[in-house]
Amino acid sequence: MKNVSKRNISALFALLLAGTILTSTKTNTVANLPEYDALADNHYTEYVDEFVDEYFDDIEEEVFESQEYVKVYDERDELIVDGLRSELGEEQLQVLRQADLLTELSGTKYYQLNN
Repeated sequence: MKNVSKRNISALFALLLAGTILTSTKTNTVANLPEYDALADNHYTEYVDEFVDEYFDDIEEEVFESQEYVKVYDERDELIVDGLRSELGEEQLQVLRQADLLTELSGTKYYQLNN
């Protein structure tokens, strides 16, 4: 009987100690937080939103403005495909996929078929 009551007292004491620690930690944490400044938070949020919008606008401009001009030559160095990559037909794109990239110069990519 004495062992059971000692266990109960120890468990009760541990429970009270844990409750005291948790309660004091919670009140100290809330008391140590600086006051929330909604105006500064809104200003920061607006700044971040503007930065993100500008970043994505720059990416979109780069993607859509940079059009790739391609020229594909056959084994005898005869030009067989010439034009903007976005405007090539299906057959021309198939030829382009089979060709090897030789070089890129002044925004034009030069390819050659090696069959």
